[in-house]
Amino acid sequence: MDRVKAYSIFAIGYCGFGYILLWPLSSPYVTGELFGAGLVCGDRALAPLRWLCGLPHPLRLSLPLQLLGLFSVLAVAVRLVLLLLGRIRRRRAVMAAAAALAVHSSVTAPPLPRRKPRPRRRTVKPRTHFGLRGMPQ
Repeated sequence: MDRVKAYSIFAIGYCGFGYILLWPLSSPYVTGELFGAGLVCGDRALAPLRWLCGLPHPLRLSLPLQLLGLFSVLAVAVRLVLLLLGRIRRRRAVMAAAAALAVHSSVTAPPLPRRKPRPRRRTVKPRTHFGLRGMPQ
């Protein structure tokens, strides 16, 4: 199931970012209506975007594909926000744990007693033969 989840996240992300890149080209209206590129191709567009929006639009996406692209973009945006919030929560948890450890370690604890050293192992004479049957004579 983890592999299916990873593949679906990749596919939705790929569609979402692809739709973001194709949005100005797939807009059927220069003025930008509901699913057009009104924010990018409006009156106050930058010079490169004005050039891009002024091109004839050979790529026309139907309304269902526009909706699918919009859904993918929203899913990508929600996932990025959730990843950011998770990262912030982890950072706060680590900082809280570090602060608690600093408070706990500021109280001096008695030093631990030293361990006795391990006894030395005896060295074993190397084998002259291997296997279970027969001994060299």
